[in-house]
Amino acid sequence: MKILLYDWALDFIGGGQKYCCDIASLLRKEHEVTLLCRKPVERFFLEEAYGLDLDGVNFLNLKFRPRCQSVPSGLYNILLQQWNVAGEAAEISPLSAKYDLFINCESTRAMIKPLSPKSVLVCPFPPRSDLLKEWKAYGPALKYTYA
Repeated sequence: MKILLYDWALDFIGGGQKYCCDIASLLRKEHEVTLLCRKPVERFFLEEAYGLDLDGVNFLNLKFRPRCQSVPSGLYNILLQQWNVAGEAAEISPLSAKYDLFINCESTRAMIKPLSPKSVLVCPFPPRSDLLKEWKAYGPALKYTYA
């Protein structure tokens, strides 16, 4: 089976990234596994950081570059970040069609619509459904600084 795993932050060390690499390390034994990365990352970097064997795992980099490199603080921070996420999703969704299984290891990138026959969204920390309700309760000054 051809499997594509995506985590936007594989280029730095973190708990979610380790989880994604653990999945890749286990699946690579019986499947063709590709890690989709936002930025170039070396297999040896991940193996050293997490103590895993990723031999045989393919690496693929997104061509997308953020539409807004420097995101200012304040309310518009959320909007600009989501604009960048939508651009990533526009590249990832059609790419997923080339695989039998797409595993999205990034719960904040839930707008990716997988076109693979099967897909999984790894969501260790579900997005808060009350975010908009909370934001509306703030006054104008706090709304601006919310992000």
